[in-house]
Amino acid sequence: MAVGDAAGAKGLATYSDSLLVKDIDTALNQRGDEIAATMTRLEKVEAAVNQPILSVSRSTAQSTVQSGAWAMATVSLATTAELASGITWNADSGEAKVGKAGIYRVGGSVFYSTAPDTAGIQITRNSTDSDTSATIAGNVQAGRGVSTTRLVRLAEGDVLRLFVYQQSSNGARTIATAPYNLTLTAEWVRA
Repeated sequence: MAVGDAAGAKGLATYSDSLLVKDIDTALNQRGDEIAATMTRLEKVEAAVNQPILSVSRSTAQSTVQSGAWAMATVSLATTAELASGITWNADSGEAKVGKAGIYRVGGSVFYSTAPDTAGIQITRNSTDSDTSATIAGNVQAGRGVSTTRLVRLAEGDVLRLFVYQQSSNGARTIATAPYNLTLTAEWVRA
């Protein structure tokens, strides 16, 4: 392959040996403009590749949920399995803070050791209370486990919290011990 063939194949200007010395500055400036355009496209690709993602799961601490009341999962969630720039996680308070605005896929799941009559889960935005207009994803159903997922628009600074619920005539229920039995996820999808 001759010098300039790759540039020509990509539609870039090529120059012959007959180029005058006074034309070299024009050719170099043109090449610089083409490189700058490529750098701009590359910056967009790099920005799309390194997007915020969060995945936390059950800690080793025993997690018991009382019957008939929503409980915020705090120490029940361990440190992150996945955390990319743009989301910060506070394991002590069970809060995920969004650092980049956009559309996110949020999700959560809970599974109990002993089946309650009803299991529930909610993810809230900017609220320490469940069952409010701040609930952005949730599900309640009969059985040992329940999950939820939803696409939502989040702003920079929004704080996500996970709430769990169980209703049983026999009282409190313990969340099963495997890490995947209590999860909270958030993944940036697009601006």
